[in-house]
Amino acid sequence: MGVVRKLQGTLRGHKSAITAVELAYLPTAITYTDQSSGITDETHFLQPSLLTADEAGLIIWWDLTTRRPISKWQAHGQKESKLPKGVTTLQQLGLTWRKSKDGAFEVPEIDLQWYGCVLSHGKDGEVRIWRLFEAVPCGKHGLSFKPVMLVKQEHPKPMFTMPVNMLNFSNVEMCCDGVIATPGTQNSGAFDVYEVGVPAGGTDGTDKRTPALIRKLKAVDVSSFIHSDVEQATESVSGHRGGFGIVMQVRWIGTERLAVGYESGAAVIYRVDKREEEKWKIEPVVVNYVHKPEPITALLYDDVHDIMLMGSSTDQLAWIFQVSHLNETNEGILDSTKSSNVYHTEHNGIADISVSTDGHVGVVTWDGYSRFYRYLSNEGENDSLKFVFKVKRTMPSITDNRSYATDDIKQQDMLHPQKASVVLYSKKQVEYHALKERREVEYNNGMSKNLVRRRLERDLDSRWMLIGYKDGRVAVYKLADE
Repeated sequence: MGVVRKLQGTLRGHKSAITAVELAYLPTAITYTDQSSGITDETHFLQPSLLTADEAGLIIWWDLTTRRPISKWQAHGQKESKLPKGVTTLQQLGLTWRKSKDGAFEVPEIDLQWYGCVLSHGKDGEVRIWRLFEAVPCGKHGLSFKPVMLVKQEHPKPMFTMPVNMLNFSNVEMCCDGVIATPGTQNSGAFDVYEVGVPAGGTDGTDKRTPALIRKLKAVDVSSFIHSDVEQATESVSGHRGGFGIVMQVRWIGTERLAVGYESGAAVIYRVDKREEEKWKIEPVVVNYVHKPEPITALLYDDVHDIMLMGSSTDQLAWIFQVSHLNETNEGILDSTKSSNVYHTEHNGIADISVSTDGHVGVVTWDGYSRFYRYLSNEGENDSLKFVFKVKRTMPSITDNRSYATDDIKQQDMLHPQKASVVLYSKKQVEYHALKERREVEYNNGMSKNLVRRRLERDLDSRWMLIGYKDGRVAVYKLADE
């Protein structure tokens, strides 16, 4: 089945290059059951809003329906400063997704302790957690929300801040139980794992104390585990790169596995043994050298299809199936290099990857194009991707056309390409209108039931695709099945 995309608009709130986008899902006071998919408990229907961040450290929170800002603030660095302050990571906290029984859509699972918070990470070397909204119970099962970040609040105070080594501009990521993985404090070739305490929220939407921070794993260096493979794994053409190199990307696979991409092109999956009283333990269980000797530039875990996708400075997009179940025994380290699937995009440098629920893969390459593929299958060794389409955004450029102008500066009506930097798909939830026809939807606003504004109802089945550009604009597409 194909997917039709329709441009809904372009967001123009940023003056610097877009560096990160994230969908922040809001409660709608709508709950549902879906007997056909085996969902018998009341489940929340969520409405996506959008967070965008740029190279100047600015974050804007958008309403996707009106395409207007809800709030914007200087999250990292000082506006006038010339020091690096670009935002490299945006992540909504307190919300995880699991696939439905048939894999057709995704079901949200809310942790009210963290729900309403978002994590940002910038080139200023700071990780910060902000309170966007306060989830408010309403009706029998419903949730509403009260925004904490307001448009007039230009200098909000983060509820949590911690310094992070930014020599390699790696991302950071927190998993659902408040555990965050970051590059090593002193060694860029290692990483640390921290446990962040749950924030204490006030009735006015503010947080009354800073969450506690405990370092559970310090300076985890892969070379201390894989002595015999270091030279083989990190051998470069120039011969100057030693070891596994610096940490480039980190991604959680559930709560007990962590994938780390290195400068050498190696991707390593670790098993984390979280113990309540004893010291945590960690060990590598899978290693992949398919990208060596080129650095890992993009790493994404597709939890719906259980696939790890890896991009590098080459044109190779590689992936590993059933990654959460690989090497479940403790018998050494599995080398998955030979079993990796590789697709050549024919365009060097993969800057960002996103995957939709139905298996479409969006890739941004260094030439500024956004290219889109789809999985052919995910059950065999000969699986591959199929190219679907590419997106190239252009804008007019006009030069001098006065009579005395030389030929090389005369007016030219040319369309100059605007380079993309990030791409993101929204989650696909259960079809609202189908549930409504089966009377499996309840509106819990505390006053009346089964009464949803038409404007809100119209967008409940919407799926989105976002592309951020280096000129500071964000293209908003709505997706529909053919």
